[in-house]
Amino acid sequence: AFMIKIVIGEEEQGMRLDRLLRQRLKLQQLSAIYRLIRTGDVKVGGRKRKENYRLVLNDEVLIGLDPAELQSTQNHDSAPKKDLVKTRFFKENFSVLYEDSQLLACNKPPHIVVHSGTAHEGSDSIIEMARSYLLSKGDRGEPSLVHRLDRDTSGVILIAKTKRMLRELHELFRTDGVDKTYYVIVHGRPEKLKGTITAPLAQTSNRNEGMKVRVAQNGRPAVTEYSVESSSGGLSRARVVIRTGRTHQIRVHMAHLGCPVLGDPRYGDRTEDHEFFSRGVPRRMYLHAQRLEFKDPRSGKSVHITAALPPEFKSASLGF
Repeated sequence: AFMIKIVIGEEEQGMRLDRLLRQRLKLQQLSAIYRLIRTGDVKVGGRKRKENYRLVLNDEVLIGLDPAELQSTQNHDSAPKKDLVKTRFFKENFSVLYEDSQLLACNKPPHIVVHSGTAHEGSDSIIEMARSYLLSKGDRGEPSLVHRLDRDTSGVILIAKTKRMLRELHELFRTDGVDKTYYVIVHGRPEKLKGTITAPLAQTSNRNEGMKVRVAQNGRPAVTEYSVESSSGGLSRARVVIRTGRTHQIRVHMAHLGCPVLGDPRYGDRTEDHEFFSRGVPRRMYLHAQRLEFKDPRSGKSVHITAALPPEFKSASLGF
């Protein structure tokens, strides 16, 4: 059953069919858009068309998707946010690990931003999906991120449902009251299979590279503990516990050790990455926030939230 109907107006006449779909279905990946065209889930005037079909004034385009796929990409205020939960994007990318009356923990996929920023407008962030999820359950609160994960990192992300919970968890993070365990795959093998990196970190900024973090004597203290679990074919998988929460800490510390993170676009080894990815290793940055542990500020009880290691961290293409 087709559910989205678009009638072509003057602005869109002459446009290629695939371009129209890319403009209107912002949350659909390119591959998904071409699959819709190929399988006949997009019809123009009742007929299946190729992606390079040029649209004509008053053409009627029918798309076999929920209307939420269109609405969720309109401007923030007019978009019915709760409808985002009906989109394929939401179903593929939003996964709840833990929830109670004041706290939500999600498993963030790689390549998804945690919040909309200058470069990112629209509904394709974890916080927008959390807002939609809560609205769909009738909760009109304002969810807030407790901490950040880089766009290319996967794993546990905490979202506070109340301002009070946000303040209390911020205080826990500030005073290092949260134990943070990550898994990482790096190039090479550290000389010591177990160790602690205590190199201070400073942020720098330049026009070409934007913000970068580097090891600097006058930087802020940063402590990373690691233990290598397995090594194979020029790569190692390690469990990492960070004792401080500096920006890009694990990525910069592992590169400082001479073992940059596989797939790290900023501090990695591009030549080596290209070599592995061309062999069929799934493309991503291999850093995963696997576990958070802290004392619940309300009850004093221990909370452990775990996001299982993604399958690509154990894949045959890596030799693990």
